[in-house]
Amino acid sequence: PRRFFKSLTKENIRAFMRKNLFNQDEPIRIKALSIGFGVFMGIFPVWGYQLLIGLTLAHVMKLNKALVGVAANISLPPIIPFIIYGSYKIGALMVSNPRNDLLFNSGIDFENIKANLFQYITGAVILAVIMGVLAGLITAAYFLVKRPVKTAN
Repeated sequence: PRRFFKSLTKENIRAFMRKNLFNQDEPIRIKALSIGFGVFMGIFPVWGYQLLIGLTLAHVMKLNKALVGVAANISLPPIIPFIIYGSYKIGALMVSNPRNDLLFNSGIDFENIKANLFQYITGAVILAVIMGVLAGLITAAYFLVKRPVKTAN
């Protein structure tokens, strides 16, 4: 570990970022799929294991693991309430008997959690798919617009 931390110079960090995050030779398709998959995994309801599962699957699918890891961090504490609320509301559209009492006014007990959990998980999976696809499409559009123009001599 000591050698690792000594090797963390500004130059090595920049080289790592240039190679893994800003690689000009990497196809746009891989960048877009990596970011889309990272956002998907960041929202997908496998609490605490999103990054581990995401990086493992990114390796299997030959995606950019650095981009997947960065994008999977969408579930940061300030964003989590919006993800939970959006998941819950989308789940209400999909389940046959939706609940609208996310406030837990009567307290949090096992019955209350059980009654809301299926709706939340259903919505979280759907939200993860929608946001992953949207992030991938936005990334692809961005890189297609920002692609360097080749001049003919």
